[in-house]
Amino acid sequence: MLTYLALDGVRCVRRWRGAWTYASIVPTNYQHLGVHPLRFRPRKSDLLTAVLATTLLAGLAVPAFAADEPKKGSDADEDFMLGIRKVGVMVGQAFVCTGEAARGSVGEDALELATQIATHFGLQAAFIFSGSFGYGTGSPFDTATCPATLANFKAVQQKYLNK
Repeated sequence: MLTYLALDGVRCVRRWRGAWTYASIVPTNYQHLGVHPLRFRPRKSDLLTAVLATTLLAGLAVPAFAADEPKKGSDADEDFMLGIRKVGVMVGQAFVCTGEAARGSVGEDALELATQIATHFGLQAAFIFSGSFGYGTGSPFDTATCPATLANFKAVQQKYLNK
């Protein structure tokens, strides 16, 4: 014999395979809700809501996994990293092109630029910039291009360092 306690406190008794039962008594205050106090079956509207919510969540999750190409401006974008390398080499060459007295300010500007790159694009991009700066200072280049290099460095200073 199984015993249930209904929501309103009425004790309902059902026999396992018996013919008599008290569980068919439904209090009138629950009938308007469409809920039987002893049977908890989901309504059709609950099932529809669950299906719609699952479909919506699956629809939102698919684009996150489908994006295989890197975002523009991220460290996975090869064109962006090539641009960071070129700017780093140019700043390194501008460091070499300046006189001994002004090299400290160019070095500080290069460090500030590397800090901004690290803040906005991540440490890997800043590391690439710093390595390219070192390559630009140590590799031989045509010193006849120094005026153009310094002009490009001044443009970078004005645009990104507000100088």
